[in-house]
Amino acid sequence: MQRNLTLDYFKLLLSILVILIHLQPLTYGRIFVAYEISNGLARIAVPCFFIINGYFIDRFIDDGKKVWNYILHLFLVYVVWTLIYGGLKFPDVITAFLTGGIHLWYVPALIGAVLIVYAVRKMKINIHLTLGLVCVFVVIGYYIQNFTALPEQYSAIVYRNCFFEGFPFVFMGYFLKQKDIISKLSKYKIVILGLALLFSVTLFAEVYIGFKNKWGMDIYLSLLPLCALLFILVMFFPKYSDKPDYIQSNLPSGIYFSHMLVLEFVLSGTSGERYILLPEIIFLTILLASVIVIVNKRIKIFI
Repeated sequence: MQRNLTLDYFKLLLSILVILIHLQPLTYGRIFVAYEISNGLARIAVPCFFIINGYFIDRFIDDGKKVWNYILHLFLVYVVWTLIYGGLKFPDVITAFLTGGIHLWYVPALIGAVLIVYAVRKMKINIHLTLGLVCVFVVIGYYIQNFTALPEQYSAIVYRNCFFEGFPFVFMGYFLKQKDIISKLSKYKIVILGLALLFSVTLFAEVYIGFKNKWGMDIYLSLLPLCALLFILVMFFPKYSDKPDYIQSNLPSGIYFSHMLVLEFVLSGTSGERYILLPEIIFLTILLASVIVIVNKRIKIFI
């Protein structure tokens, strides 16, 4: 099967943006530019990953056995990384498992989202009606995040989960594939680019409002349309390769799962402006992720 190199490079960029999310604060003080980078631009990363997952589950979503195997593998990966991070950031592994840690919440959110899409498919629920429900879920998640007083440690359970973050974006990717949206819109590249720029502006406006009001930083209303448009733009310009490259295709996942280990190592006991350490952090993360990907080729429990 051919690999889309453009998509590989896009996923690599997204994985670097995830590092920027967790390299907070980039600089000391509530400096707006740094806030817009970590909590604005970089926040497209996880939703875009969800959309990519949703786009490609079309390959097996009708096969219950393959769906089950996919979920079992994700669960194994989640358990392994929970054990790795549990001793670093949490008083016990159970707390880490229930909350999803700093970034591992993505995995149970993905599992739940895939199960919901599978159920929607099996029950033959109208795909356009489901898309409408997806928008409602995003609004509910946005409201819970910003207008209810929730302790941060419970965010993964209450709103940073499969219902309000995972399912909306995974279903969006699935919808794009099912309706062949990318092919249908291929003649309107300029329009799609213009819309992406428009929603980029609305995203930065949302971030500014959040900055002023000290609101949450995970769910923005602009992310659903913006990330869908960005994914469409990337898929407009595919560059295919027949040559398999296991490391390149899996490196973004390796970076996503391992980058917090590098941040813990590099930032421990340091003071000063964090952005200065960014090149070192990226280099070490890519190095560690490459090792993990190589090991995972034989022991498939890390990615």
